[in-house]
Order: sequence, then C-alpha cells, then structure tokens
Amino acid sequence: MTMTESRQPESSAAPISNAAHPRRSSRALPLLYFWCTVGFYCVYMLLSAGDWLLSGELWAEAALTYIDFDPGRLDLQLFAQDGGHISIPHRLIALVAHYGRLTAAAIPHFYNWTAIVFTAMLVGAFCLSAFRALIPSDTFRFAVSLFVLIVADFETRMFIGFTYFGVFFCAALIALALARDRDDAPAWAWAAPLVLISRSYLLVVLPAMAVATRFIRRRYAYVFSACLAVGTIQFVQMAVRAAMGERLYYRPAGVALLDKCWATVGYFFGLIGGYSTGPVWNSSSIWMMMALGVVFFAAFMALSASRHPASPMIWIGASTLLFSCLLSTFAVTSDWNTDFARLSSLPIYRHSLPGFHGYILMLVGALQIATDRWANAILPNRSFFSLVLTGAFVAWAMASGWLYRGTLMAAPPPFPMTGNGNWQQTAPALDAGFQPACATIDPYRWLYGRNCRWLVDPPEWDFGNPRKLQFSIPLPSRQTLRLPAPDQVTNANLVSIGVIVKPASSLRQVTKLTAKVQTQDGQIVRFAGARVVPFSGGLVQLVSGEAPAGVRKATVVDLESEVPVILLTETSAGAQRPLLMWMGN
Repeated sequence: MTMTESRQPESSAAPISNAAHPRRSSRALPLLYFWCTVGFYCVYMLLSAGDWLLSGELWAEAALTYIDFDPGRLDLQLFAQDGGHISIPHRLIALVAHYGRLTAAAIPHFYNWTAIVFTAMLVGAFCLSAFRALIPSDTFRFAVSLFVLIVADFETRMFIGFTYFGVFFCAALIALALARDRDDAPAWAWAAPLVLISRSYLLVVLPAMAVATRFIRRRYAYVFSACLAVGTIQFVQMAVRAAMGERLYYRPAGVALLDKCWATVGYFFGLIGGYSTGPVWNSSSIWMMMALGVVFFAAFMALSASRHPASPMIWIGASTLLFSCLLSTFAVTSDWNTDFARLSSLPIYRHSLPGFHGYILMLVGALQIATDRWANAILPNRSFFSLVLTGAFVAWAMASGWLYRGTLMAAPPPFPMTGNGNWQQTAPALDAGFQPACATIDPYRWLYGRNCRWLVDPPEWDFGNPRKLQFSIPLPSRQTLRLPAPDQVTNANLVSIGVIVKPASSLRQVTKLTAKVQTQDGQIVRFAGARVVPFSGGLVQLVSGEAPAGVRKATVVDLESEVPVILLTETSAGAQRPLLMWMGN
C-alpha cells in the first residue's frame, strides 16, 4: 500500500476533493472568489439601491448615534450604547470618519459603503481556502456566499445592521474549528470577537461556541475565548437593561414561560420546514410546516451522524437557528409568540436573518454529505459532482423562490420608510457648526438636530390603517394653501418645516415648495425647499435664508408649490388636514 492510499478517509462518504485539480488546490481561486464576492455585492447594491446610496442619506441611528463625538472621552464614545447594545464596529467606523475630518456630506457615503464592503468580506470569507475543510468545492462555497448576500432586507444591509451578517461568519468559523485537525486559526478569524460585540442577535452563536471550545484544543481557543468574553459582556448589559424595564413593549406581561418554550420549539421546526420549501411552496398551514420541519430536521441529523467534515455545519446551523428562535420568543415576544404569525410570511429581517443563516449552514452541510455519498457510490472520480452540488443548490434557491425574493428585498422600500431624508441639504450648516440645525432622515419621523427637535410630535405611521395618513389633498401649481400654526409652534422658535407630498404626475421632476410664515407682529418670513420626490411620496424640508436661526410667534403658513402635488393628510375626529412637520427649539 502506498503512502497516498494509506491516508484515504475512513468514512465511506469521502468528501469531494480538489486534489485532482492542481490549479484548484492552490489558494488563487478561493482568493479570486473572495474578491469577486466583494465586487459582486458592491455592484449588486449599486444596481438595487443605487438611487438611495448615491443620494448621500443616512438611515436611522446612523445619524442619531454615530455622528457627534466628544473627543475628550474617547473611551466612553467607543463603548457608548446604541439601543442597549455596545457596538464597537460601528463606533470604530464612526471614529475613522471623525478623525479623518470627513465633511457631513461625505459621511453617509463613507458609512454606507464601508458597511457594504465589510458585509461582503464577512460573507465572502467562506470562499477562502480554509473552508475547503468543510466544503472542498470552491465554486459551491462561492455560490453560497452570493446567495447569503442576495437574500437580505434593505435595512439589515445598511450601516446600523450590517454586522448581523457576522452570524454566518461566526457560525461557519465554529464549524471550521471542529472540522480541522492541524491548522491554526487564520488571522482573519480575529474578526469574530469584534463583530460579536455589536448586536444582540449575534449572541445566538455563543452556545455552540462554548461547547466547541471543549473539542478544539488550542487551535481556535484564544479566538473563541475572546468571543465568549465580549459576548458575556454584551449579554450582561442586555440583561441589566431588560431588568430596568427597557423596551417592555416587546415583552408583554401575561405570557407564560411554557408558552414561550412552545413558541421556540414550534418556530424552530416550522422555520426549517418553511425555509426548505421557500416562499413559493410555503404551506398556509403552520402544522404542515412544523411537520415538514421535523422530517427535514431528522434527515439533516441522519446525515450529520456520519464521520464527515461537513457534519459540524449541520450541528452549528441547528444550534444557531434554535437559539435565534429562543431569543426572539423571549426578547421580542410581541412578534414571536404562539400565534406563529411569522411562519405564514417567512419574513427576512434583522430578527430572523441569524436563524436563516443557521438553516443555510444546515442545508449546505447536508448537501455536501449527501452528494459525497452519491458520488462515492457511483463514480470513483468525483470531481464532476462539485458542479452537480453547486447546481443543486442554485436550483433549490431558484425553485424555492428565495433568490427572487432576495432581489426584491434589496431595493429601498417606498415611503414612509424612505423619501424622508434631507441630510445633504443640511450638511453645509453642520460643517459650519451652525445652530440650530435640523435634518430629517429615513425612515419617517426620524430627525437629527443640533439644538433642534420636533415641536409637534408627528403621528405614527399606522400601516394597518392607511386612512389615518394618506395622500388626499391636491395642491395645484402656483396656488396658495393657508394653514394655521399649532400653539406649540407659536410658542417656540420655528427653524424648519417638513412637507410630505406625492407627485401629481408621472414625470420625474424637482418639486419646489415655498411657505410664507406670518408672525403675530405681522412679519412675513419665506421658507423654501426643493427635491426630486419619489413617486411613492417624500418629505420636502423647508428652511429660511432670511431667518436661519428661526422665527418666533409663527401663526399662519401660506404653502405654495411650483408643480402640482398631493399633500399627505392626517384624519382626526373625522376631518382631514395637511400634515406639516414642525422643527425648532
């Protein structure tokens, strides 16, 4: 027996190998696939959400939490909380922008594109040669990476949510640590603890990581120990804030512990069934989905029972999905409970994406093991089956409908989620340090202000009651609509006015609005603003060049548009009135 023969795998289901291909056994192809993943995602986002990205707008907390810094307290800035989370990656990116002296107009581009590139690198790491220990086919890993990047919602792709993709990276890294026998952890594995200390849902990988530390000796022990340390800090922080009553609206009283446990189990099996069949074939019966989930889970576990390098992917994926369901049902009980509403629509967003990534690892590992068994039983030369494996995964992605849904989710959602931002208009005032300064941002009702706030709280957008807020009052061009100013505005300093409109025509054109504000002493101050309003609607922010510091004792506003528009109205006590967004101090 030759030395080569003596090193054949013990299992009858030997993994498909690249060894027969000297070109593919090098690191060149995996590295090429890695950078192709990064390039693909940048182009994909440019094509899917280019208008929003190139507009230079910020999303939610990206403006409210990561713009202003106190240079004298760098330690507090780095570990400051964002909604109860300690988010080191976002803080580091914001610090680079701050010390790089980026202008206010450039910051949105830096934030958004840094998040896009880092997302692609986190997911694209699965293409690197180290993961051949799990999936020998470079092309298969490349296809999986592209799929993970395609199937995600718009909000999670943005700056504030990009680290949710770290679940896929960390879970795959744990499986790799359990599969490898000799190599040390690659240097890029140290990105795991940095990513983990960002969002609460990344903690779903910690249980599997804690168990894995008992079997990996020193190869990955240092990396995982750091992950467990920062994860523990994040968990304690979350627990303390939960005990203080933070976000109680997510955890309604009266839900029994047993109900939460049943919701966890039901969602675990139901999501396996739903993710397997996909949006196209998803059953309307939650019991059918749970039954299918039990069948698929049993098949996955049967495949993972073999001594195969890809088996840890199934175990780690199942653990990730299970603890994602557990965290959702206990921390976001208002949405994840025994009504199992999430099983009907199979939403993909920040609370479900970690579990979905866990399922993808399960599926990929199962396909690898099953294909290896098939190839071993039919042909001694199994290189052809790497293409079969990739083709099978792509066929599932297309037939299930996940690929199609992913392309739809990448596009920016319509108003009121987008179309509110006016950051670029306010950027020069922010760079000059002028106060007061007001900048509306996406989504609806979000405002970044320096000595500026909502003078009248805008009504919440009731998605279940479209008649409460609707576009209903037309404003023809060059015609004036007189509106009274609320008492809260009269008694304050009016700095800016937001007017939400919808184009009255199908032409893409600049909407220019003016508002003549009359005060109690008879003074008239002109406010003006302009933007290209999306067809779904958008907010035009009006400011005054005559009185940039604001106007006091405003009583009446005469609104006028250069092009026909339809005003957003609020229905209250049976009457409709145009909704204006009042900003000031």
